[in-house]
Amino acid sequence: MSNKMFFIPCEIERGGFTSERTFEISVDSGKLIGTADVEYLRTEGRQHLDEDTPSYGEKIRGFVACRKIREEDDEVLVEVPSSDMIHVATKDLLDFADCH
Repeated sequence: MSNKMFFIPCEIERGGFTSERTFEISVDSGKLIGTADVEYLRTEGRQHLDEDTPSYGEKIRGFVACRKIREEDDEVLVEVPSSDMIHVATKDLLDFADCH
């Protein structure tokens, strides 16, 4: 598969380090929780996170980057920045080519 980056919906909160955030993705078996550098996260408005977003104790809706590993019917196996691999619906895979 290509190294092109896509994004999937998630919830975001502060991480343990300044440039780190924790993300949570709903999956069939419950939730996947991982951490990522802010570089790989976007707000609900598809903007980069600034150093104060979200505030401590706050959880916001947004997007986390992912890479396609393999396409399977109406699902795609993707890898997220925490190195976890999950299946997501093809319709939930967003191309942010216009977002920088």
